[in-house]
Amino acid sequence: VELVINLKTAAELGLARAGRGTEIGSRPRIPAMGIRGLEPVSEPVETIEGRRRLFYTLVPACFVAPLAAPLAVAQDKKPARIVVLSRYPVRELPDFRAAMRELGQVEGRTYVIEERYAGGVTARLYEQAAEAVRGNPDLIFAEHGEAALAAKAVTSTIPIVFGATDPVAEGLVTSLARPGGNATGIASASDDNLSSKRLEILRDAFPALKRVAVLYPESRSSLAQLEAMKTAAALMKIDILPAFVRDDTALGPAIETAVRQGAEAVTHTAGVAFRAQRETMIVLAARHRIPAIYAEVEAADAGGLMAYGGDRRVFARRAAVYIDRILRGASPAELPVERGTRIELVINLRTAAALGFAIPPSLVALADRVIE
Repeated sequence: VELVINLKTAAELGLARAGRGTEIGSRPRIPAMGIRGLEPVSEPVETIEGRRRLFYTLVPACFVAPLAAPLAVAQDKKPARIVVLSRYPVRELPDFRAAMRELGQVEGRTYVIEERYAGGVTARLYEQAAEAVRGNPDLIFAEHGEAALAAKAVTSTIPIVFGATDPVAEGLVTSLARPGGNATGIASASDDNLSSKRLEILRDAFPALKRVAVLYPESRSSLAQLEAMKTAAALMKIDILPAFVRDDTALGPAIETAVRQGAEAVTHTAGVAFRAQRETMIVLAARHRIPAIYAEVEAADAGGLMAYGGDRRVFARRAAVYIDRILRGASPAELPVERGTRIELVINLRTAAALGFAIPPSLVALADRVIE
Protein backbone atom coordinates (compact mmCIF):
# COMPACT_ATOMS: atom_id res chain seq x y z
CA VAL A 1 0.00 0.00 0.00
CA GLU A 2 1.45 3.38 -1.02
CA LEU A 3 0.69 7.01 -0.30
CA VAL A 4 1.39 9.06 -3.44
CA ILE A 5 1.15 12.87 -3.40
CA ASN A 6 1.07 14.84 -6.67
CA LEU A 7 2.45 18.31 -5.90
CA LYS A 8 1.66 19.48 -9.42
CA THR A 9 -2.01 18.80 -8.80
CA ALA A 10 -1.72 20.42 -5.37
CA ALA A 11 -0.23 23.56 -6.96
CA GLU A 12 -3.00 23.71 -9.58
CA LEU A 13 -5.56 23.48 -6.78
CA GLY A 14 -3.82 26.22 -4.84
CA LEU A 15 -2.64 23.91 -2.07
CA ALA A 16 0.77 24.42 -0.51
CA ARG A 17 2.72 21.75 1.33
CA ALA A 18 2.91 22.71 4.98
CA GLY A 19 6.20 22.41 6.86
CA ARG A 20 6.42 21.66 10.55
CA GLY A 21 4.83 24.45 12.47
CA THR A 22 3.62 26.27 9.34
CA GLU A 23 0.13 26.80 8.04
CA ILE A 24 -1.23 26.76 4.54
CA GLY A 25 -1.42 30.28 3.32
CA SER A 26 -4.65 32.05 2.55
CA ARG A 27 -5.92 31.60 -1.04
CA PRO A 28 -9.07 32.70 -2.85
CA ARG A 29 -12.09 30.58 -2.07
CA ILE A 30 -12.59 27.58 -4.40
CA PRO A 31 -16.21 26.50 -4.87
CA ALA A 32 -16.93 23.24 -3.11
CA MET A 33 -17.41 20.32 -5.54
CA GLY A 34 -17.58 16.55 -5.85
CA ILE A 35 -15.88 14.23 -8.37
CA ARG A 36 -17.94 11.70 -10.37
CA GLY A 37 -20.65 11.41 -7.76
CA LEU A 38 -18.39 11.83 -4.74
CA GLU A 39 -19.84 13.89 -1.92
CA PRO A 40 -19.32 17.65 -2.26
CA VAL A 41 -16.65 19.19 -0.04
CA SER A 42 -18.66 20.69 2.78
CA GLU A 43 -15.87 22.57 4.58
CA PRO A 44 -14.88 26.00 3.16
CA VAL A 45 -11.61 25.48 1.37
CA GLU A 46 -9.92 28.62 2.62
CA THR A 47 -9.49 26.85 5.96
CA ILE A 48 -6.76 24.28 6.54
CA GLU A 49 -9.30 21.54 7.25
CA GLY A 50 -11.29 22.43 4.13
CA ARG A 51 -8.22 22.23 1.93
CA ARG A 52 -7.29 18.88 3.45
CA ARG A 53 -10.74 17.52 2.65
CA LEU A 54 -10.57 18.83 -0.91
CA PHE A 55 -7.08 17.38 -1.36
CA TYR A 56 -8.07 13.90 -0.19
CA THR A 57 -11.18 14.08 -2.40
CA LEU A 58 -9.41 15.04 -5.61
CA VAL A 59 -6.15 13.10 -5.40
CA PRO A 60 -7.74 9.61 -5.24
CA ALA A 61 -10.05 10.61 -8.09
CA CYS A 62 -7.00 11.45 -10.19
CA PHE A 63 -5.93 7.83 -9.86
CA VAL A 64 -9.31 6.11 -9.98
CA ALA A 65 -10.94 7.93 -12.91
CA PRO A 66 -8.32 7.10 -15.59
CA LEU A 67 -8.21 3.46 -14.49
CA ALA A 68 -11.94 2.84 -14.29
CA ALA A 69 -12.70 2.76 -18.03
CA PRO A 70 -9.81 0.43 -19.08
CA LEU A 71 -10.61 -1.89 -16.19
CA ALA A 72 -14.23 -2.15 -17.28
CA VAL A 73 -13.13 -2.87 -20.86
CA ALA A 74 -10.71 -5.59 -19.68
CA GLN A 75 -13.41 -7.24 -17.61
CA ASP A 76 -15.92 -7.13 -20.47
CA LYS A 77 -13.53 -8.53 -23.14
CA LYS A 78 -14.52 -12.02 -24.21
CA PRO A 79 -11.94 -14.73 -24.89
CA ALA A 80 -11.05 -15.27 -28.54
CA ARG A 81 -12.91 -18.18 -30.11
CA ILE A 82 -10.72 -20.59 -32.08
CA VAL A 83 -12.38 -23.21 -34.29
CA VAL A 84 -10.33 -26.38 -34.84
CA LEU A 85 -11.37 -27.85 -38.19
CA SER A 86 -10.35 -31.31 -39.42
CA ARG A 87 -11.62 -34.53 -40.96
CA TYR A 88 -10.76 -36.38 -37.74
CA PRO A 89 -10.12 -35.39 -34.08
CA VAL A 90 -6.75 -33.67 -33.69
CA ARG A 91 -4.53 -35.78 -31.45
CA GLU A 92 -1.99 -33.03 -30.88
CA LEU A 93 -4.32 -30.54 -29.17
CA PRO A 94 -2.59 -31.11 -25.79
CA ASP A 95 0.69 -29.98 -27.40
CA PHE A 96 -1.10 -26.97 -28.88
CA ARG A 97 -2.57 -26.02 -25.52
CA ALA A 98 0.81 -26.39 -23.81
CA ALA A 99 2.42 -24.08 -26.36
CA MET A 100 -0.37 -21.53 -25.94
CA ARG A 101 0.21 -21.52 -22.17
CA GLU A 102 3.91 -20.87 -22.72
CA LEU A 103 2.98 -17.92 -24.92
CA GLY A 104 0.83 -16.42 -22.18
CA GLN A 105 -2.55 -17.50 -23.56
CA VAL A 106 -4.89 -18.99 -20.95
CA GLU A 107 -7.68 -21.25 -22.16
CA GLY A 108 -11.03 -20.10 -20.89
CA ARG A 109 -9.74 -16.60 -20.21
CA THR A 110 -7.95 -15.36 -23.34
CA TYR A 111 -9.19 -18.01 -25.76
CA VAL A 112 -11.61 -20.93 -26.07
CA ILE A 113 -11.53 -23.86 -28.49
CA GLU A 114 -14.46 -25.14 -30.54
CA GLU A 115 -13.69 -28.49 -32.20
CA ARG A 116 -15.39 -29.35 -35.49
CA TYR A 117 -14.68 -32.71 -37.12
CA ALA A 118 -16.10 -34.31 -40.25
CA GLY A 119 -15.78 -38.00 -39.41
CA GLY A 120 -13.68 -38.57 -42.51
CA VAL A 121 -16.42 -37.34 -44.87
CA THR A 122 -15.28 -34.61 -47.27
CA ALA A 123 -18.75 -33.13 -47.79
CA ARG A 124 -19.24 -32.91 -44.04
CA LEU A 125 -15.94 -31.06 -43.72
CA TYR A 126 -17.27 -28.26 -45.94
CA GLU A 127 -20.53 -28.22 -44.00
CA GLN A 128 -18.62 -27.89 -40.75
CA ALA A 129 -16.59 -25.01 -42.18
CA ALA A 130 -19.74 -23.17 -43.25
CA GLU A 131 -21.37 -23.70 -39.84
CA ALA A 132 -18.25 -22.46 -38.10
CA VAL A 133 -18.09 -19.28 -40.17
CA ARG A 134 -21.73 -18.48 -39.47
CA GLY A 135 -20.77 -18.33 -35.81
CA ASN A 136 -18.15 -15.66 -36.64
CA PRO A 137 -15.14 -17.09 -34.75
CA ASP A 138 -11.97 -15.08 -34.25
CA LEU A 139 -9.77 -17.66 -36.01
CA ILE A 140 -9.92 -21.06 -37.72
CA PHE A 141 -7.16 -23.60 -37.09
CA ALA A 142 -7.29 -25.88 -40.15
CA GLU A 143 -5.28 -28.98 -39.24
CA HIS A 144 -4.65 -30.08 -42.84
CA GLY A 145 -4.79 -28.68 -46.37
CA GLU A 146 -8.27 -29.94 -47.19
CA ALA A 147 -9.67 -28.33 -44.05
CA ALA A 148 -7.98 -25.05 -45.00
CA LEU A 149 -9.55 -25.19 -48.47
CA ALA A 150 -12.97 -25.80 -46.91
CA ALA A 151 -12.50 -22.76 -44.67
CA LYS A 152 -11.20 -20.57 -47.51
CA ALA A 153 -14.25 -21.49 -49.57
CA VAL A 154 -16.58 -19.83 -47.07
CA THR A 155 -14.61 -16.88 -45.69
CA SER A 156 -12.08 -14.36 -46.97
CA THR A 157 -11.91 -12.36 -43.75
CA ILE A 158 -11.65 -14.71 -40.75
CA PRO A 159 -7.95 -15.58 -40.15
CA ILE A 160 -6.98 -19.17 -40.97
CA VAL A 161 -3.86 -20.97 -39.69
CA PHE A 162 -3.19 -24.20 -41.58
CA GLY A 163 -0.90 -27.15 -42.04
CA ALA A 164 -0.57 -28.06 -45.73
CA THR A 165 1.79 -29.79 -48.12
CA ASP A 166 1.93 -27.18 -50.89
CA PRO A 167 -0.21 -24.16 -49.95
CA VAL A 168 0.71 -22.24 -53.11
CA ALA A 169 -0.31 -25.07 -55.48
CA GLU A 170 -3.45 -25.69 -53.44
CA GLY A 171 -4.46 -22.02 -53.78
CA LEU A 172 -4.30 -21.23 -50.08
CA VAL A 173 -1.71 -18.43 -50.45
CA THR A 174 -0.19 -16.41 -53.28
CA SER A 175 3.36 -17.05 -52.08
CA LEU A 176 5.11 -18.47 -49.03
CA ALA A 177 6.87 -15.17 -48.28
CA ARG A 178 3.74 -13.02 -48.57
CA PRO A 179 0.55 -15.08 -48.22
CA GLY A 180 -1.55 -12.06 -49.19
CA GLY A 181 -4.92 -13.22 -47.89
CA ASN A 182 -6.55 -14.41 -44.69
CA ALA A 183 -4.55 -17.65 -44.38
CA THR A 184 -1.02 -18.59 -43.33
CA GLY A 185 0.65 -21.44 -41.46
CA ILE A 186 3.09 -24.30 -41.93
CA ALA A 187 3.96 -26.09 -45.17
CA SER A 188 5.29 -29.62 -44.79
CA ALA A 189 8.02 -31.17 -46.88
CA SER A 190 6.91 -32.79 -50.14
CA ASP A 191 4.87 -35.91 -49.36
CA ASP A 192 5.73 -37.37 -52.78
CA ASN A 193 9.46 -37.39 -52.01
CA LEU A 194 8.96 -38.67 -48.48
CA SER A 195 6.72 -41.51 -49.64
CA SER A 196 9.40 -42.70 -52.05
CA LYS A 197 12.02 -42.43 -49.32
CA ARG A 198 9.90 -44.58 -46.99
CA LEU A 199 9.81 -47.27 -49.65
CA GLU A 200 13.60 -47.07 -49.93
CA ILE A 201 13.99 -47.46 -46.15
CA LEU A 202 11.78 -50.56 -46.22
CA ARG A 203 14.01 -52.05 -48.92
CA ASP A 204 17.16 -51.23 -46.92
CA ALA A 205 15.67 -52.87 -43.83
CA PHE A 206 14.51 -55.96 -45.75
CA PRO A 207 16.71 -56.35 -48.85
CA ALA A 208 14.78 -59.41 -50.12
CA LEU A 209 11.54 -57.40 -50.27
CA LYS A 210 9.58 -57.88 -53.51
CA ARG A 211 5.97 -56.82 -52.83
CA VAL A 212 4.78 -53.85 -50.80
CA ALA A 213 1.17 -52.91 -50.10
CA VAL A 214 0.45 -49.18 -50.21
CA LEU A 215 -2.67 -48.04 -48.35
CA TYR A 216 -4.25 -44.91 -49.79
CA PRO A 217 -7.55 -43.01 -49.43
CA GLU A 218 -9.38 -41.03 -52.09
CA SER A 219 -7.54 -37.71 -52.34
CA ARG A 220 -5.46 -35.86 -54.90
CA SER A 221 -2.42 -35.85 -52.64
CA SER A 222 -2.62 -39.59 -51.95
CA LEU A 223 -2.90 -40.44 -55.65
CA ALA A 224 0.18 -38.30 -56.38
CA GLN A 225 2.11 -40.09 -53.63
CA LEU A 226 1.03 -43.48 -54.93
CA GLU A 227 2.31 -42.65 -58.42
CA ALA A 228 5.61 -41.42 -56.99
CA MET A 229 6.02 -44.71 -55.09
CA LYS A 230 5.25 -46.75 -58.21
CA THR A 231 8.00 -44.90 -60.06
CA ALA A 232 10.51 -45.43 -57.24
CA ALA A 233 9.50 -49.09 -56.83
CA ALA A 234 10.14 -49.82 -60.50
CA LEU A 235 13.75 -48.68 -60.07
CA MET A 236 14.09 -50.93 -56.98
CA LYS A 237 12.39 -53.85 -58.75
CA ILE A 238 9.60 -53.96 -56.17
CA ASP A 239 5.96 -54.59 -57.00
CA ILE A 240 3.44 -52.15 -55.53
CA LEU A 241 0.08 -53.52 -54.43
CA PRO A 242 -2.29 -50.51 -54.19
CA ALA A 243 -4.82 -50.97 -51.38
CA PHE A 244 -7.65 -48.46 -51.53
CA VAL A 245 -9.14 -47.53 -48.13
CA ARG A 246 -12.56 -46.00 -48.67
CA ASP A 247 -13.35 -45.24 -45.02
CA ASP A 248 -12.48 -46.23 -41.46
CA THR A 249 -14.12 -49.64 -41.76
CA ALA A 250 -12.12 -50.57 -44.88
CA LEU A 251 -8.63 -50.52 -43.32
CA GLY A 252 -8.68 -54.07 -41.91
CA PRO A 253 -10.08 -55.70 -45.08
CA ALA A 254 -7.59 -53.75 -47.23
CA ILE A 255 -4.60 -55.08 -45.29
CA GLU A 256 -5.98 -58.62 -45.19
CA THR A 257 -6.54 -58.57 -48.96
CA ALA A 258 -3.00 -57.27 -49.54
CA VAL A 259 -1.54 -60.06 -47.38
CA ARG A 260 -3.49 -62.67 -49.35
CA GLN A 261 -2.08 -61.16 -52.54
CA GLY A 262 1.43 -61.73 -51.24
CA ALA A 263 2.36 -58.38 -49.67
CA GLU A 264 5.57 -58.72 -47.66
CA ALA A 265 5.42 -55.24 -46.11
CA VAL A 266 3.02 -52.34 -45.85
CA THR A 267 3.17 -48.57 -45.93
CA HIS A 268 0.69 -45.78 -46.60
CA THR A 269 0.36 -42.36 -48.15
CA ALA A 270 0.74 -39.45 -45.76
CA GLY A 271 -2.41 -37.66 -44.70
CA VAL A 272 -4.97 -37.06 -42.02
CA ALA A 273 -6.95 -40.25 -42.79
CA PHE A 274 -4.23 -42.59 -41.54
CA ARG A 275 -3.22 -40.40 -38.63
CA ALA A 276 -6.64 -41.11 -37.17
CA GLN A 277 -6.16 -44.89 -37.60
CA ARG A 278 -2.58 -45.12 -36.40
CA GLU A 279 -3.14 -47.69 -33.64
CA THR A 280 -5.35 -49.85 -35.85
CA MET A 281 -2.64 -50.02 -38.51
CA ILE A 282 -0.01 -50.95 -35.92
CA VAL A 283 -2.17 -53.74 -34.49
CA LEU A 284 -3.03 -55.16 -37.93
CA ALA A 285 0.61 -55.13 -39.07
CA ALA A 286 1.63 -56.96 -35.89
CA ARG A 287 -1.24 -59.47 -36.25
CA HIS A 288 -0.12 -60.37 -39.79
CA ARG A 289 3.55 -60.15 -38.77
CA ILE A 290 4.53 -57.96 -41.69
CA PRO A 291 6.94 -55.00 -41.43
CA ALA A 292 5.46 -51.54 -41.79
CA ILE A 293 6.76 -47.99 -42.06
CA TYR A 294 4.61 -44.98 -41.15
CA ALA A 295 4.47 -41.35 -42.20
CA GLU A 296 4.56 -39.72 -38.73
CA VAL A 297 7.12 -40.38 -36.04
CA GLU A 298 4.37 -40.66 -33.42
CA ALA A 299 3.54 -44.07 -34.93
CA ALA A 300 6.92 -45.49 -33.90
CA ASP A 301 6.42 -44.06 -30.43
CA ALA A 302 3.06 -45.85 -30.31
CA GLY A 303 4.60 -49.23 -31.18
CA GLY A 304 5.03 -49.11 -34.96
CA LEU A 305 8.16 -50.71 -36.40
CA MET A 306 9.55 -47.68 -38.26
CA ALA A 307 8.51 -44.15 -39.14
CA TYR A 308 9.95 -41.56 -41.47
CA GLY A 309 8.44 -38.11 -41.58
CA GLY A 310 7.59 -35.07 -39.54
CA ASP A 311 6.39 -34.79 -35.96
CA ARG A 312 2.81 -33.52 -35.76
CA ARG A 313 3.42 -32.46 -32.18
CA VAL A 314 6.00 -29.96 -33.42
CA PHE A 315 3.49 -28.72 -36.02
CA ALA A 316 0.87 -28.12 -33.32
CA ARG A 317 3.32 -26.07 -31.26
CA ARG A 318 4.39 -24.00 -34.27
CA ALA A 319 0.75 -23.39 -35.18
CA ALA A 320 0.25 -21.99 -31.68
CA VAL A 321 2.93 -19.37 -32.39
CA TYR A 322 1.04 -18.19 -35.49
CA ILE A 323 -2.29 -18.14 -33.66
CA ASP A 324 -0.83 -16.20 -30.74
CA ARG A 325 0.59 -13.56 -33.07
CA ILE A 326 -2.71 -13.16 -34.93
CA LEU A 327 -4.69 -12.89 -31.70
CA ARG A 328 -2.29 -10.12 -30.68
CA GLY A 329 -3.02 -8.16 -33.85
CA ALA A 330 -0.76 -9.52 -36.61
CA SER A 331 -2.24 -9.92 -40.11
CA PRO A 332 -2.14 -13.39 -41.74
CA ALA A 333 -1.37 -11.70 -45.05
CA GLU A 334 1.96 -10.50 -43.66
CA LEU A 335 3.05 -13.63 -41.76
CA PRO A 336 5.25 -15.78 -44.07
CA VAL A 337 4.37 -19.44 -44.36
CA GLU A 338 6.88 -21.54 -42.44
CA ARG A 339 8.44 -24.44 -44.30
CA GLY A 340 8.61 -27.53 -42.09
CA THR A 341 12.01 -29.12 -42.60
CA ARG A 342 12.52 -31.41 -39.62
CA ILE A 343 12.19 -34.98 -40.89
CA GLU A 344 13.14 -37.93 -38.69
CA LEU A 345 13.75 -41.64 -39.06
CA VAL A 346 12.65 -43.47 -35.92
CA ILE A 347 13.16 -47.22 -35.49
CA ASN A 348 11.46 -49.20 -32.75
CA LEU A 349 13.80 -52.10 -31.94
CA ARG A 350 11.44 -53.27 -29.18
CA THR A 351 8.75 -53.91 -31.80
CA ALA A 352 11.31 -55.47 -34.15
CA ALA A 353 12.33 -57.96 -31.46
CA ALA A 354 8.72 -58.78 -30.60
CA LEU A 355 7.93 -59.54 -34.25
CA GLY A 356 11.19 -61.37 -34.91
CA PHE A 357 12.62 -58.82 -37.36
CA ALA A 358 16.34 -58.10 -37.54
CA ILE A 359 17.00 -54.50 -38.63
CA PRO A 360 20.48 -54.08 -40.21
CA PRO A 361 22.87 -52.19 -37.88
CA SER A 362 23.80 -49.90 -40.78
CA LEU A 363 20.21 -48.65 -40.97
CA VAL A 364 19.89 -48.37 -37.18
CA ALA A 365 23.01 -46.16 -37.22
CA LEU A 366 21.25 -43.75 -39.60
CA ALA A 367 18.17 -43.37 -37.41
CA ASP A 368 17.58 -40.04 -35.71
CA ARG A 369 16.05 -41.89 -32.79
CA VAL A 370 16.01 -45.54 -31.75
CA ILE A 371 13.49 -47.00 -29.30
CA GLU A 372 15.34 -49.78 -27.49
